[in-house]
Amino acid sequence: MSTTVAFASNVLLPRLADWSQEFPDIELEIHASDHPVDLAAERVDVAVRYAAKPGNSMVWREICNDEFRPTAVPSLALKNNGMRSECIDLFSLPLISYRWKSPHKAEPTWEKWRATAIEGGSDHTCLSKAQHIKLSEESHAIEAALAGQGIVLASTVIAAAHIRKKKLQYVSDTALPGLTYYTVHLPERHDGRVAIFHDWLGSILQAH
Repeated sequence: MSTTVAFASNVLLPRLADWSQEFPDIELEIHASDHPVDLAAERVDVAVRYAAKPGNSMVWREICNDEFRPTAVPSLALKNNGMRSECIDLFSLPLISYRWKSPHKAEPTWEKWRATAIEGGSDHTCLSKAQHIKLSEESHAIEAALAGQGIVLASTVIAAAHIRKKKLQYVSDTALPGLTYYTVHLPERHDGRVAIFHDWLGSILQAH
């Protein structure tokens, strides 16, 4: 299967033991790249794609919707009295950001997040004074947050395993909407293994 580096590192790799235990007869080979592969040309049975809506070709099956929330290691949240509310002074900490490989209006930014928070009745006027850590890779932004470098607008799908293991925690209930995760495959490759993978992925992602 093919997917992005961030999805492979943060979603699939922590679950590989679960897959092997549940489906010992199905070997899962992961191709991680931030550039979509040509399923007709490559030896790939199924891909996980992140999009606003299904494409016009191939078979697209929805898994779950995504959103982005301010996320940090628990120790940083404790420095702010452990509060998970809009009165937390989030912006006294460095804000970690990253860029999507392909520009999209749904790309999460701290400016969009602040606007959403203001619409919800919170005033984060200190955003303009915040220190920013800008990275080019989503995976690196998650790693920086895990290292305690600051707060990241994390995908709730990408961060789910770290949240579950209490390595990260959400520090605000204000969220930005993301796109949708799909499994995608050629019609002729719709066999039992692809269906099993889709259902298994759905079971772990819809619980995030």
